[in-house]
Amino acid sequence: MGSHKAISQNKLIKIFGAEFKDVGKLPLIPSSVLQVKEVQGDPGSILVLDQPNVWEVLVQDAKNKPEMVKRKVDKGTLIIASRTLSGSRPNASDPINASFWTPLLKKAADGKKIDPFKPLTEKGIKELEYLERRDEINFRYNDYLKPYAQVIFDISDRCTPVIEKRMGVPKSKGMGSTIAFLATGSGGFSTGETIALGIWWGGFPKKEDSMIEFITHENTHSWVLPFPEVWNEPIATYVGDLVMMDMGYPEEGKKRIKIRIDRARKYDPEMKLYDLDGKSLSGAPALSGDAQKDLFWGKAVWVLEEMRKQDADFIAKYFQAKRKYAIKDKITKYDINNTVAVMSIALKRDLFDWFREHGFNVDRDKAEIKFILD
Repeated sequence: MGSHKAISQNKLIKIFGAEFKDVGKLPLIPSSVLQVKEVQGDPGSILVLDQPNVWEVLVQDAKNKPEMVKRKVDKGTLIIASRTLSGSRPNASDPINASFWTPLLKKAADGKKIDPFKPLTEKGIKELEYLERRDEINFRYNDYLKPYAQVIFDISDRCTPVIEKRMGVPKSKGMGSTIAFLATGSGGFSTGETIALGIWWGGFPKKEDSMIEFITHENTHSWVLPFPEVWNEPIATYVGDLVMMDMGYPEEGKKRIKIRIDRARKYDPEMKLYDLDGKSLSGAPALSGDAQKDLFWGKAVWVLEEMRKQDADFIAKYFQAKRKYAIKDKITKYDINNTVAVMSIALKRDLFDWFREHGFNVDRDKAEIKFILD
């Protein structure tokens, strides 16, 4: 799985005569082999094939360009697909396209001999050579990354109280209890309990500003549970920028916030046309692909900034209210309606009309969280 921007994946699949190039066009069309009526996801990346006749096309875009193909290679089956065809929805509610991925992978593996009693040979985070516990956090790393351990300890120690002050509440119980080091300069992840950091992110350790944002971003995913946010990625980075500002990099934090908002304004200048999904209540053409992503990130950050203009401690008050009212046995989901209800409680002001004025299809009556303001 990859995209036209993914260097490593393209180097690999070129060996087999394929390459991701350019962005596809919606709608995506499934082959009859997949036995589904529709394909979910963003436009994704199309594939250019050296020998099209040796591949079976499973998904193509509106211009009949392949986005998912397969072929036999030696004793196995090679499947190449645009990354956007798999994964979870932004709120992690369920995987997309599982209806065809599950039977497809089962069929690709059919006939392979698997010993169910033979343990896996791969090594996970728990098998890393070093485990060091500091202030209720387990740090895991290998010998190769040992020279970076102390500097990560120090920055984590400095970040934690600042993050907690911004969030207004402690971490969710049991979350963010492990930090693992990855030997990469790009990306990381959070499972809630475990945070993994690409050690050379943003020029670290020569520069620490991006690492502050990065550590805060992944920590925020641990803080927001048990319900992910409707703007789960943008709010995590936004809090990272605020913490960066708190820790001595105010200009850089402000610059990053402005860049994201400016990208959204290209499509929604007054921030009144679209919701986060790029859909419009006023009948404007729906956004997709990179335009929708820029809108999603920028408008989410803009909304949070507008709330913070009304109250500098908005983020803390918002998460305090969320902890109190967004409780699993009291609500079934944490959608945009419940989100606006919690924001209203935090600011002591009914925000539903404001959100509707700014392109969001929200309804106070549809929120499971009910509130009465003084």
